[in-house]
Amino acid sequence: MLGDRPACVTAVAQPYFNGTGFNHLVTLDNRCDSAVTCRVTSDINPREQRVVVPPRESRTVKTYFNAAGYGVTATAHCAAGAR
Repeated sequence: MLGDRPACVTAVAQPYFNGTGFNHLVTLDNRCDSAVTCRVTSDINPREQRVVVPPRESRTVKTYFNAAGYGVTATAHCAAGAR
């Protein structure tokens, strides 16, 4: 997974088959002591999505719905603090 993140933040991109196509999901897991703000994009959907992940919580972002293929390369840039 591409992008700059603090060591306490992990990001995983995965396709999920919904019966007719693939949803492209990015799961952000924040193990930091403070909230982080992440900017998520993918090669299929370059439009940036911003998400705030509270401390010790996870959030999942859907970057694309009903894609024909399962391949996705995602980028998540995260920084400390909710902005």
